[in-house]
Amino acid sequence: MIMKNIFSFGIILFSVLTSFSQDTIVNNKGLIISGTIIGSDSLFVSYKSNDSLSSEVNLVKKSTILLVKYSNGSVDKLYKNDTLLTKTGDKIIAKILEIDSDMLSYFLFDGKINSLKITPLASLFMYQLSNGEKVVITEKPQDNTDYTALGEADAKKYYKTAPGYIAVEVVLGATWWLFGIPLITGIINPLIKPVQLNSAMNPNNALLNSNPAYKSGFKKQAFREKRITGFTALGVGFAVPIIVFFISILAYTY
Repeated sequence: MIMKNIFSFGIILFSVLTSFSQDTIVNNKGLIISGTIIGSDSLFVSYKSNDSLSSEVNLVKKSTILLVKYSNGSVDKLYKNDTLLTKTGDKIIAKILEIDSDMLSYFLFDGKINSLKITPLASLFMYQLSNGEKVVITEKPQDNTDYTALGEADAKKYYKTAPGYIAVEVVLGATWWLFGIPLITGIINPLIKPVQLNSAMNPNNALLNSNPAYKSGFKKQAFREKRITGFTALGVGFAVPIIVFFISILAYTY
């Protein structure tokens, strides 16, 4: 009876393990794909997903595959390792997948399949590619520029209000006596934030599109410049009819 129970338990355990057995594919983006591999040729690996209820067969280009681990434990490794050396002296043998200006991503297989790992370039001393190319990481010089202040300074130099805007403000100020409507319009106009900030004369013009702090400082100062110019022009226009009136009185008196 005991042997019979052990035998039955063994059959059940084998069935459970078999049902969970699966093959694993890792592509060159670090994506881990689990399923049952159906076949393989020189160009493609075909598999069925264990997560799908359908019988659909999926194809993966062999040129995009880093590693295949079969359910029986055997491994097909289709890449050559690169080497990373950290600033703390650690040596990492792995496949580098992507490098940008600040980060490096890599796939590490140490007998088990690990998910994609990402590390800051600043944490590395160097890395060596499988073709022998070595790259030593140099620290970027620290940028201490106060871009907000730079934007304000550039706006003082290079932001110019349109001549048409100034002329309109003068006219609106000069016609204030027409029920006050032109004057109200003339007061509102300088309170509208400027939209056109670009200037071909500004050597830092490109920063308006790439540096939020610079744009914020430039826009803030440009708004000041527009208000000052607008209210000054409005005041000049406002004074025109008053001056004309007094000149007329003086001319009539004498």
